[in-house]
Parts: sequence; structure tokens; C-alpha cells
Amino acid sequence: MNFLNGLIEGEAFRTNGGTILRLTPDMAKASGGRELVAGIRPEHVVLANGEGHLNGTVIVDEPTGAETQIALRIGGDEILANFRERVPVRAGDTLSIQLPSDKIHLFDKSTGQRLALGDTQ
Repeated sequence: MNFLNGLIEGEAFRTNGGTILRLTPDMAKASGGRELVAGIRPEHVVLANGEGHLNGTVIVDEPTGAETQIALRIGGDEILANFRERVPVRAGDTLSIQLPSDKIHLFDKSTGQRLALGDTQ
């Protein structure tokens, strides 16, 4: 799982590396002012197809048969993504992705406990 440290600001999660993740309304209310960790599984990262995309620089691309595993640098954060198709990129290329808010998990940084957020998780 990708883990990104940061804080909730309004209706978004700002990572310590500067990446902005959109959140569901329930998630945006979860902070209580404490530091959090956002987690998203590599298989839940999707290629961008509209608003809310993030541009990352490909660090490593690893074709594994019909799938592609890609490590990206987005701002000061590194994200690992698994795609169920071939993605024709090379190290140094820019790739646009989305991190669906309904696939993001929030954890309390001090305890490691996942925050219970109703049906959003």
C-alpha cells in the first residue's frame, strides 16, 4: 500500500510532499486537527481520464506480462501503481493518474489505527 503523511485541509488531504488528494465529505470531517496517513493500494491507482488528475514523473516502469507496474514521483511523494494493461511509458516520462477518493484509507499517524468512516472505506 502507498502511505502518504499529511493533514486534511478543507475537503482535501495535503501530503507533506505537497500532493493534494480529493476526499469524500465523510473523510474531510475525520481529521480533528491530527496528523494522518492516507493509504491507497497500487491496484486502485487509475490512469487519468478527467478532472482531479495528478501528474507524476515515471521513476521506474516494469512490464509484467499483460500488466504494468510503475513507480511515480508526484511532488515530494512517491506512488506505486499497478495497471492491468500495458502502459507505454519510460523513466522520465510524465503520466497522469487519479487516486479515487472512495479507495483512499485514512489512518491516525500516532496510533496507526484506521479511521472508521462509514461506507466510504
